[in-house]
This record gives sequence, C-alpha cells and structure tokens, in this order.
Amino acid sequence: MAKNPRKDLFPDFTSMMMKNMYGLFPKPIINTASAAMRLLMKVKNAPSDSGNVLEPSSEPHRIYGETILPVPSRKTKIALLTGLGLGLTYMFLKTRSSNSK
Repeated sequence: MAKNPRKDLFPDFTSMMMKNMYGLFPKPIINTASAAMRLLMKVKNAPSDSGNVLEPSSEPHRIYGETILPVPSRKTKIALLTGLGLGLTYMFLKTRSSNSK
C-alpha cells in the first residue's frame, strides 16, 4: 500500500466505516471528539504545568544532537545583511531611474 498508493483505499473495515460516518455526520463527529478530549484532559492525574514551549525541557526529555543547518557565525550574518542591503539599494535605484524616464 505504501509503495503503490491509491486514493480512498483503507486497510480495514473500521477505518472505512469511520470515514463514511464522518462523511455523513461531520459536525457531530467533531463535537464528540472534542468533548472526549476535554473530558480526558479534565480527568488527567498529572501535575499542572505552565505549558510554555519556550522553556527548555527537563533532563530526560531533552533533544540530543545537532540541527541540520549549522548556527551561522557573526561573519556570515554580517555578509547576509550586507548582501541584503546592497540588493535593496540596487532595487531602489533601479525603480527610481525607471520612474524618472
């Protein structure tokens, strides 16, 4: 199935039934699912957290390794800003000279 994907092909009867039920009754399905999620979140027996994604995770949940792109150095940032400035200046002068004709 992954090598030769086909549109609207479902692996079992349950997924086909769920797809057809959603097609017939989209609003009740969405409302039921959101009510179930609210109920599960209310029943949760975990300590509350602030939910701030900008703080780093605690020790066992940290992400290890490096990113795909390296962190740009100061020289690279200056070169990019210089190129951007020269490009904008060129565009401004080009537009200005075409308007004066």
